[in-house]
This record gives sequence, structure tokens and C-alpha cells, in this order.
Amino acid sequence: MATDSVHITVSFDALVTAIVSLSLADKQRLLDVLEEQVGHAEEDAWERDPVVSAEMQRSRDECAAGDAVSLEEYLAARANVGVTRRTSSSLSSFTATGEVGS
Repeated sequence: MATDSVHITVSFDALVTAIVSLSLADKQRLLDVLEEQVGHAEEDAWERDPVVSAEMQRSRDECAAGDAVSLEEYLAARANVGVTRRTSSSLSSFTATGEVGS
């Protein structure tokens, strides 16, 4: 089945006028689409930027060599430290009889 498409040209002012007349739900849907498209465009621009690409590669190399940790590894380690601290402090509030101390 062939897919047909139509391309139209709409002035920016006409587009804004159309957006203003949308319902709140449709404006939110449009915002979601725009945020996704802008995010993809920014990622594409970053990937084409030689400075950003070099920095990303340097970070990957440091992680692979063990000289740095990824964000995911850092957050996981931090979460584990938080659990250990909360457990230690809550255990210290118990008395030897198992009652909660004051």
C-alpha cells in the first residue's frame, strides 16, 4: 500500500493562531510532541559537535578504565549508602530489650 503525503506551508502567525484556539488537552499533547522533537534535535546537534563528542568519549574511556563511575553507578552507590545510614540510625534508637529508646 502506497503512502501518500501532503506538504503545506503555514505562516508562523497562522500556526500561533491555530494553537491558541486549541483545547488545553490538545495544547498539552502538542507540548509533549514539541518537547520530544526538540530533545531529539538537541541530541542530534550534540552528537555532531566535536567538543561534546570528544568529552563523551573521554568520559566513556574513564569509566571503562575504572577511573570514574557512570551516573547510574554513582546513584546506585549513593542509594545504598543512604539505606545503610537510615538502617544504622534507626537501629541505634532501640534499647537492649528491643524497645524504642527515647
